[in-house]
Amino acid sequence: ESSSAGYSASSSYHYGASNYWTFFQGNVNRCNNKRRKRHFDYTNRASGGSYTRNQRLPNPQPAVGLQWIKQAKYDIIAANQQLMSCSNPRDRSGAQTSSRNEDAVTSWNWICYKAHQSCEKALKAALYSMDANVASDYQTSHDLSSLSSAHSSLSGTSLSDLATRFSTEITGQHTAMRYPTGGRLPGDSFTREQAEKAVHIAQQVLDECENCVS
Repeated sequence: ESSSAGYSASSSYHYGASNYWTFFQGNVNRCNNKRRKRHFDYTNRASGGSYTRNQRLPNPQPAVGLQWIKQAKYDIIAANQQLMSCSNPRDRSGAQTSSRNEDAVTSWNWICYKAHQSCEKALKAALYSMDANVASDYQTSHDLSSLSSAHSSLSGTSLSDLATRFSTEITGQHTAMRYPTGGRLPGDSFTREQAEKAVHIAQQVLDECENCVS
């Protein structure tokens, strides 16, 4: 019985000591966490900026940016090829016809869309080359104006002006190039002039963004 009682007393002692140590260590950890939080603010001398606990260090990924630029080039090539095909149609024998096939071709919206895709990817390429964190935040965005102002290095530049022109002068809401809305059909709503302007602006955006990445 005494052995049993001794074991019980010993177990109780160790249990109490264990609880006390857990409580003590928890307080120490909480104090350390508060201390680290109070002194977390620091100056990033390399970039000349200050970052706090809730801010992220820049994460430039130019290699990823180059991939996006490459796809943006593919898109603008496709837009150009379709524009040339629509502007210089050929008959079934392959001979070039004397006039543009305006009636048969109702795909100006797709040329605008391909140009828009080139702009979008080029802007995201620039974002990746500057900060992949920002690029990830805007990964699913299709709004050119938002993309062109997502990073302070792009905001207020000629890229912002070009992106705004593309949105206001050509596409409006990007879905208008693909989906019928309120009885408005994309295939009937865009013109050759808009398609030509879209390709022209997209090429300018691509050229400027490529300079940011390279």
